[in-house]
Amino acid sequence: MRVVLFIFSLFIAFQLTAQQKYTVQLSDIDKPEKVARFYEGDRIIVFFNDTSEISGIIKSIDQTNVVVDSVTVPVSQIQIVVDRKPKSGMFKLAGAGLVLGGAALVTGGFVLLVPGILSPSVASLYLIPGGLIADYFGITCIIRGINKLGNKGKQYDVGYRYKLEILDK
Repeated sequence: MRVVLFIFSLFIAFQLTAQQKYTVQLSDIDKPEKVARFYEGDRIIVFFNDTSEISGIIKSIDQTNVVVDSVTVPVSQIQIVVDRKPKSGMFKLAGAGLVLGGAALVTGGFVLLVPGILSPSVASLYLIPGGLIADYFGITCIIRGINKLGNKGKQYDVGYRYKLEILDK
């Protein structure tokens, strides 16, 4: 009886490990060597053709469907995939540095801009454009830093820049 039970449990173990696992692969159309892969358990946001969206963890993948948080998504309906994998502490530290550096640039831009506007002189010809340029780069740094802190990853536009494939593992 033990031998039969052992063989039966061994058979079940082999069947469980023999299941094919699929991955979602997004490859750049212009540069095919740039590839992003998503496995079961990864966090993503999926946007559909009708502009609806679903956010969550990939539960299972097969050739025609992807299941994201118990919602079955047909592969043909996926328009945009956004990476939501957890980022490292260094990534978030870089985001905080960008926000602080951007705030310093915006402050410096205003310090240049205000005297240039208030005093009509030859120096205002240099202060106003310098202040506007510093403000522009400061605001850009702040926006990029907030995106890094918000843990929103890269956006993959399927069909436009990226080709979506389901691969056997």
